[in-house]
Amino acid sequence: MTILFLIINYPSSVGEITNICLFANELIKNNINCYFYQSNALVESYLNFYNFKLVTKNDLVNIDFDLVILSEYFSLFNKNYLKEDKELFDFINNNFFKKNIPVATIDILGLGSSKEEILNNFISNPKLKKNYSDIIIPNEKYFFSIKPCPINTPSNLNLKNNNFYWSLPKLDSNLENQNKVKKMFDIPENAKIIFLPISKWKYFQWKNKYSSEFIFKLGKQIFNLISSINFETDTYFFFGVPNYQVQKFQNKNFTFCYFNPEAENYIQPQIFDIFLSMSNVILTINLIQNSFTRALASRINGINLTNGLDFDEKMIPSYFKDVNINNSYTVKNFPFQDSNDYVSLFETFEIFDENFIKHLEKLLLDNDFYKSKFDNYTKLLENSCYTSKDICLKIKNL
Repeated sequence: MTILFLIINYPSSVGEITNICLFANELIKNNINCYFYQSNALVESYLNFYNFKLVTKNDLVNIDFDLVILSEYFSLFNKNYLKEDKELFDFINNNFFKKNIPVATIDILGLGSSKEEILNNFISNPKLKKNYSDIIIPNEKYFFSIKPCPINTPSNLNLKNNNFYWSLPKLDSNLENQNKVKKMFDIPENAKIIFLPISKWKYFQWKNKYSSEFIFKLGKQIFNLISSINFETDTYFFFGVPNYQVQKFQNKNFTFCYFNPEAENYIQPQIFDIFLSMSNVILTINLIQNSFTRALASRINGINLTNGLDFDEKMIPSYFKDVNINNSYTVKNFPFQDSNDYVSLFETFEIFDENFIKHLEKLLLDNDFYKSKFDNYTKLLENSCYTSKDICLKIKNL
């Protein structure tokens, strides 16, 4: 079986690229022939960490592919972005859809695999309906949706046969590897870690909308709030766009570790995964952040932070007023269902809510705080998800 992985140029984030790399990596371990196409230098450098086989556009028409998997097909039609992918869509349509070669997408948003499913999902999210209303699926019979879990919950969707659930692989939790990475960042072996990663695109969004200093002010404010905890053990709060340039600010046993957002020496994917696995608590400001979802898949405690700014103004620093740090999803139970078991795996708090600090303290003291919920969810995924190899074989045989 020969599979082409096609990275959509814009606006694929590292999260989307990571998912497609993880999916491909599983296939390669099962001796399935995988090729990658992209036209972006940053993406190419990321793919090189995995030693994937890269092909040129000319190669695409000379290789017989059994299946094409895209990082995020729906982004081809997002009205928020430039239509620079029109040429790519025409290429996909002419070379794959029209030849009845199956096309699949990694469907983080849980949109579905048919125009009908997608429109039904838009009903409860007007913003997405507006952004994606021009989606075209030239041949629905040969279009498939691969839904990563846990962000998608199998039990809550009544979907057609062209949808497959795939459980994100567990993080590397090898203690020896974790200690090596701790040495890289000068972290004591027995220290506890709170991690709030920020994506590069989010940093630039804040920089353009507010200022280049905003991300540091946000991290420092969260650090000051968390400092109210009486830490008996060395505890490190890592915040920002992960790379190897880290500034440290210490308050007794608690240290704020700020990643320089302008640095270009990014942490390699394998190192980042280990860093994620050794975190005691992961924080996020983005419900669909890939690192947050993967941490939950590996049973790491998590908290989603929001800022409705409905507190006494005296509690809110001036640079926070009228600022929204969150991606604006219209329903808490993301993506679209009335109930989604994914949100049972973590709590959501306002940044300035004292209950956030109380809950964080509980999670730092008890790694098994959500054990029963994780156990139940793991059973659900075991009964509902396919391996990447099974998904590809089923698509090929449909």
